[in-house]
Amino acid sequence: MKVVLLAFLLCGLCLAGPYDAWTEPGVEVTFTGTGLESGHVLDMNVRNNGKTTVAFQLPQLTVLDSTSMAPIVVESKGGWKIPPGAEVSHQVIGYSLEQSKPGPRRGEQTVYLPSEKTDFATAQLALRKSLEFQRSPGFQATVLSKEKHKTLVTQRLIWTVYGPRNPKTPKALEQDLAAAFQRAGESANAATVQALAASIWQDVARVYNTLK
Repeated sequence: MKVVLLAFLLCGLCLAGPYDAWTEPGVEVTFTGTGLESGHVLDMNVRNNGKTTVAFQLPQLTVLDSTSMAPIVVESKGGWKIPPGAEVSHQVIGYSLEQSKPGPRRGEQTVYLPSEKTDFATAQLALRKSLEFQRSPGFQATVLSKEKHKTLVTQRLIWTVYGPRNPKTPKALEQDLAAAFQRAGESANAATVQALAASIWQDVARVYNTLK
């Protein structure tokens, strides 16, 4: 059974501007989890069951909020004109804003709504600065691929500046990486974990210094 955005109709009445179409009659938005907290975090499907074409937007830096799941700040972006009876799909690239709060499991459908709360401004700024820094002067990926490096750097930067319960130190990064290796059933000695953490954290620090 699909979980649709119409369940949030009353909350959606306060949305404006680029999010108008999210609460138009007949617009059905479904989010399905991938099991990831960073990168390709959600699959979004938008169906227009109405009688007129809708202009649906997902701007970059949108924060998708939920009553039960961790909020997500979105890196990917898109805009679509959806005729009656048609639907579009989009892979949402984004980052969890709360490590201690769960995201949807792989294949799990959940309701998200774009939020315009000012509370999320620091996380949005961190993502914007990370994207700018990635273009110039660029990240220094010495261990992982450029894409994986960028994803981890951006996630840790966001957690560093946003949310009192999020991990904010190189040591916390080492601990999380060691736990990730263990969950994956991969062996990694302390030196390997430390080298990976150092590679990631050097760019976290570089971007963080641009926020001051």
